[in-house]
Amino acid sequence: MGTHISTGISSVTGTSNSARLPAAIGTSAEAPGDVSSEIGRLLAHLEHKLSELDQLQQAIVEDAHALAHAVNTHSRSGRPRTVFSIRDAARELGVSVSMLHKLLKDRRLGHLKVGARTLITAEHLAAFRRASEVGSADPGAQRGATRSHLDTVALAGGS
Repeated sequence: MGTHISTGISSVTGTSNSARLPAAIGTSAEAPGDVSSEIGRLLAHLEHKLSELDQLQQAIVEDAHALAHAVNTHSRSGRPRTVFSIRDAARELGVSVSMLHKLLKDRRLGHLKVGARTLITAEHLAAFRRASEVGSADPGAQRGATRSHLDTVALAGGS
């Protein structure tokens, strides 16, 4: 019973600062029930701190993603990028580099050749996104569009 639990916790958390943890336990004068309740209190405290660390880590990850996106979508001058390398264009579209090469080979994505380099403009990416957009899954919306088209044709007297 003479062990000092905060020493074990310090080695796990990587800190020896006992001010960060509740009062240490484990003196031989304490009753077994007191030790159990103190262990429970310490575990609850550690779980709370781990939860705070998880929230902090999530915030850091979100900030890192936002920063990476800002760096990738803007040139060094601070203006939006207009030309992308293959790797950057793949990242911008959210596809792998090999998938981007397939899109280029199949001529589904426009590009520029500058010597040996292949460059994709922001306009190429926008055109690809428009061409790849899938319409609404609502059958009523499609019927309505077809019906209005037929009404327009009928009113014009054509077929």
